[in-house]
Amino acid sequence: MIVTRTIRKDSKEIKENLKRIKGAVHVGVLGYEVERITRVPIIGKAEKIYLITREEDKDTEIAKEFLKIIEKELKEHNIELCVKRTEPLNLENIVKMIKEIVKEEKENYTEKIYFNVSSGSVIGGIAGTLCAMAINDIKIIPYYVIPEVYFENLTEEEKEKLRKKYKEKYNYDGIMPRTFGVAGVEFIYPFDIKLPREELIIFLKYIKRAGDKGLSIKELIQLTKEEILDNINDEKEKEEIRKLINWRQSGKDKEKTTKQSDFVWINQNVVKKLLEWGLINEPIKRGRYRYITISEKGKKLLMYLE
Repeated sequence: MIVTRTIRKDSKEIKENLKRIKGAVHVGVLGYEVERITRVPIIGKAEKIYLITREEDKDTEIAKEFLKIIEKELKEHNIELCVKRTEPLNLENIVKMIKEIVKEEKENYTEKIYFNVSSGSVIGGIAGTLCAMAINDIKIIPYYVIPEVYFENLTEEEKEKLRKKYKEKYNYDGIMPRTFGVAGVEFIYPFDIKLPREELIIFLKYIKRAGDKGLSIKELIQLTKEEILDNINDEKEKEEIRKLINWRQSGKDKEKTTKQSDFVWINQNVVKKLLEWGLINEPIKRGRYRYITISEKGKKLLMYLE
């Protein structure tokens, strides 16, 4: 669920909100926009803007020119511009870039990031909103910039004035940005999405790593045994395995567990639950064992969480 509210530029409220984001970090996807990308960070005196775009040899000439104009505008207001490039510019890669940015900013002790969902493509806006719902390391607040005017709705005289301004200030006389000015900002407040318990996500990661072959029920059981820790060097991975071990131990009866009880526990608490979430495919029997493979939905979920 997503809650939005519209803030008028001439209201006191927008000034208060811009004060609230003063000095913040902004993220957006580069599109055929300039002021829709630069104005809110400039008014709020942002510290830094990340712009996600295509690899330089794949970017259009218009996008390259707009990036130069944006860089010039931000430089005049002492705002750092960080360009993140990826190819192709699809949902998966944009999400990866956002997660990379979050990781970098977390190391800088940043607590909050504002994501401009109106700066580029619809896919970019979707990626930012979904990340805001799934990522907990840093608070991500998506916002939509309401423009004062669309270029196509201007009179020929007004269009010519803007072309002249861009020619004089930026030495640019190509296709103009889609919009100009900022009439208001619509902040999007997504609620946290309900996720499977952490241990299920850990099991899912290991199932994904097994690829098309998947993991057998027996191999899933082995992930809950302390002996497996001897074969793991990475501390983060060890910590995850310990969580699986502790979860299994908390569900044990007082009597000693058997192979049969392990199979029952894994089936009831892991396989069944992951199936209910739609994160794995129906188990496939190969020889003596049933194998578990990750579903497309499971892959998409891990794309946001890993």
